Amino acid sequence: MFCSAKLRVPLSNSRAFSNICSFHVTGLRHNASYLRLFERFSSAAAQDEQRQSFIVSYLVNSCGLTQKRAVSISLTYKSLFDRPQKPDSVLALLRNHGFTDAHITKLINEIPILLGNYRSPEKTLFPRLKFLSSMGIAKDDLPNFIIKHPYFLVRSLEKFTMPLYSFLKSVLHSNEKVVTTIKRIGWCSQNDYTKTLYPNVALLKEVGVPASKIKMFLSNYSRVLFTEHVQFRGLVNQVMKLRFEASTTLFLEAIYTQLEVNKPIRERCRKVYKEWGWSDADILYAFKKRPLCLLLSEKKLTRTLDFLMNKMGFRAGEIAKTPYIFSHSFEGVIIRRGSVLKVLVLKGLIKEKWTLSSVFLTPEKYFLKRFVARYHDSITELLSVYRGEVDPLDKRLSEGHDQSL
Repeated sequence: MFCSAKLRVPLSNSRAFSNICSFHVTGLRHNASYLRLFERFSSAAAQDEQRQSFIVSYLVNSCGLTQKRAVSISLTYKSLFDRPQKPDSVLALLRNHGFTDAHITKLINEIPILLGNYRSPEKTLFPRLKFLSSMGIAKDDLPNFIIKHPYFLVRSLEKFTMPLYSFLKSVLHSNEKVVTTIKRIGWCSQNDYTKTLYPNVALLKEVGVPASKIKMFLSNYSRVLFTEHVQFRGLVNQVMKLRFEASTTLFLEAIYTQLEVNKPIRERCRKVYKEWGWSDADILYAFKKRPLCLLLSEKKLTRTLDFLMNKMGFRAGEIAKTPYIFSHSFEGVIIRRGSVLKVLVLKGLIKEKWTLSSVFLTPEKYFLKRFVARYHDSITELLSVYRGEVDPLDKRLSEGHDQSL
């Protein structure tokens, strides 16, 4: 009955009814789309949660990381890996190259991307390890080297490691020195050395620094050569204005002193010199003869100046002419030799002219022959003074030429 009844609806109302029906049908379609989309998101969220849980578990159980660190890594590297095959192959390769569990923990803690960064560790990670070994890094030392320089396992072998090695080898000539230099420069080598090391070495050659000096500079002060080129060029010009000869070691020491050491250290040294009566001219004179005299600790500088000026009676100008004195051990050289000289002066035994360099800068064998053995008959305890066993101001040493303890 209900189905056969005729329902008359005005045209306008008919259209409205059609629209309503259409709206409901469309709404149902949209709801279905939203539902499917929600289901996909829910499924993806569940997969992400499952993957994160697996990453955390793997990092803790297989790599020895703490729960807190593992969670942090899983949030940062959400797609690190979802199955154990890939990270397992990385860990196996590392263990085959001498990495212990402790090494692996440190390495993965530093660069967790290592576990998921390789499609085939044998084709990517292995060549890196092999090349580092070919550089001369001993097998037993390789894990420790990698721990300190982990970026060598993630940077391009062809575009980063091999060009750096080739350049260093061209300057240093031996694998041993290349490895030592890389260990010394540390994080500096992570930077784009084509914009620092390359142009800085080229600049030194341009201003006349011999290849042998550049080799020494790269070996001893390598970090300086990784300075931004504009800054490095400005400093080279500054040192040249002070009239340092580019062919000398002093030229390179001046660059190192001005660049590598921060300004407060240099200023503290200047302040100590000033407190002991040194003029700006004295400080500059000493710096030009030995740039490293501005790198001394305040304690050593104060003790040395106190001994030389107060106890030995030297003037600032005299010491400034022999700044290499500051390079020697205070107790092992300065105190010992100064004490012997003090005794000889008090006894009136030194007749010939002598200089600071002849006392403090000569080899020990020569010093003992000239200043100790030579006067042994007059002062039998002079060697004991040199060894620090007898006070040089002991009255019995200064009362007569034939008086001995």
